[in-house]
Amino acid sequence: MAPDPVFPGPPWTGLRPRGGEIHALEDTREWNIDAQRSYELIVEQGGKVADTMRAFWTFFHGADMMAYLAMMAPRLVELKRVLNETGSIYLHRDPTASHYLKILMDAVFGPQRFLTEITWKRSSAHSDGKQGRKQHGRIRDTILFYSKGADWTWNPVYAEYDEEYLNSFYKYVEEGSGRRYRLGDLTGLGGEAKGNPGYEVMGVTRYWRYTKEKMEKVIEEVRVI
Repeated sequence: MAPDPVFPGPPWTGLRPRGGEIHALEDTREWNIDAQRSYELIVEQGGKVADTMRAFWTFFHGADMMAYLAMMAPRLVELKRVLNETGSIYLHRDPTASHYLKILMDAVFGPQRFLTEITWKRSSAHSDGKQGRKQHGRIRDTILFYSKGADWTWNPVYAEYDEEYLNSFYKYVEEGSGRRYRLGDLTGLGGEAKGNPGYEVMGVTRYWRYTKEKMEKVIEEVRVI
């Protein structure tokens, strides 16, 4: 079995490159000696990542995006190497480059290790359409979620409901228990052809979302008013 390839020292200090990365789409984006060296290092290793980078080169040549991808590729390879087998990674990027990074991440981690794409809406950002942008305002980013192995660690995190959300959606309070609740329509559309049975409930005849037996059950549970 061949040993893992050893990468020469990376052309950046820490995780911040000396050149070639796109910062807020305005910072250094040029194809320079560091970007060239990063590209050559990753291609020399061979494999799917090298094939992907060659394909990017055919498309971009020495463009700004090529410089960014050349800097990202060895980082992602190293991040995968140091990840635990139960580890996972979240890669945050705006839509300008997220689709290219998705291809690169597929090459590094394998398409089967892609778990989901998370849309992160900027809750406090103003639409730049009001500032003269002649298209839809940019108000979201993309987070790519990958795992290293098939059995990744997943710890769901729960938070308290926002008071504004509770007051808007759960504005009713049950007498006696003090529990909050909201109202939902039980009627069904389309009649029996859509699978919605018609019968009388509390003096009202309609097509309903539930069967008569289930409706009787939720009424018994005091969940219908």
